[in-house]
Amino acid sequence: MLGQFRRECHRRRSLVQVFLEIQIATALADGQLHPAEKRILFSIGAELGFNHADIEHLFSLGGPQQAPRNRKQELAQAYEVLGVAQDAPDTEVKKAYRRMMSQHHPDKLIAKGLPEEMIRLATDKTQRIKAAYETIRDSRK
Repeated sequence: MLGQFRRECHRRRSLVQVFLEIQIATALADGQLHPAEKRILFSIGAELGFNHADIEHLFSLGGPQQAPRNRKQELAQAYEVLGVAQDAPDTEVKKAYRRMMSQHHPDKLIAKGLPEEMIRLATDKTQRIKAAYETIRDSRK
């Protein structure tokens, strides 16, 4: 069934990724992630063509964001959201930001005819991506 979904998406990885992100967000909605849920989500991700590190990154984006206790934690969380190392050059940070904004921008998903719930998730995600980029950019000034 997942293989058919992947084929129907015509290799649009961003669309498949949004589907996986929704599954992760749903599993995390009750504030707990049971080991069985995590195993199933990793199995789904693998069948959709994602490697372990990619799925872990989606988990970090999909869960409720804990309020950082200090500036250092806020900055570390920002780098995690963009999926770049803290010593990454500015060009790599900007490239990651633009790539993620392109993948998750609500207008792109509306054009693909995706449901309103997916659009809401994408809007929230783009706000977190933008905030993360601004945090990194401001720290480097």
